[in-house]
Amino acid sequence: MNSNMINILFDKSVKSQRLEEESGSDIETYENYLSGISCTIQPLEDSYTEKEDGQFSKNFLMFCDVYDILDGDKIIDGNTIYKVVGVEVLRVLNHSHMEITITENA
Repeated sequence: MNSNMINILFDKSVKSQRLEEESGSDIETYENYLSGISCTIQPLEDSYTEKEDGQFSKNFLMFCDVYDILDGDKIIDGNTIYKVVGVEVLRVLNHSHMEITITENA
């Protein structure tokens, strides 16, 4: 399996945002960081679950080529916003790709 065969599975194009570092400010501001990230997003669980803070969220796995994506970044897919909560780089048959755990709040 070569990288072109894996890329065929990437059916979405998303962008990422990264937290802007502002000293002395309590407001979190995210800036556009990467665009045109080809990927596929799959549900990791069937339904939304309640977190400790009372919010409901659902986890997903995002697979893509290797990009500069970090925990805490946001992934924007149209009107859907996910937060990156886990990043892993995997290698399969001489092709590196990322498996990113993302969460969507209800």
